Amino acid sequence: LGLMRQISELNFSYLVLGQIFLEGSDFYFYYTDKLENAEPYKAYAIFEEICFCADYYDDVFMDKFKTT
Repeated sequence: LGLMRQISELNFSYLVLGQIFLEGSDFYFYYTDKLENAEPYKAYAIFEEICFCADYYDDVFMDKFKTT
């Protein structure tokens, strides 16, 4: 329950463009948009946001919630 709460907080605070979704027992980052809205700076911002979030919080979740 604590892990789900923290992921919900990330979806509504830290993550602006991408979101974390639960599929089965795994969490995935998703971002969808129309092709007409694609531009290089936006793509870079999406990848940067997701990579920084994943890199930081994977260690936090492993230490705090014993996730794999």
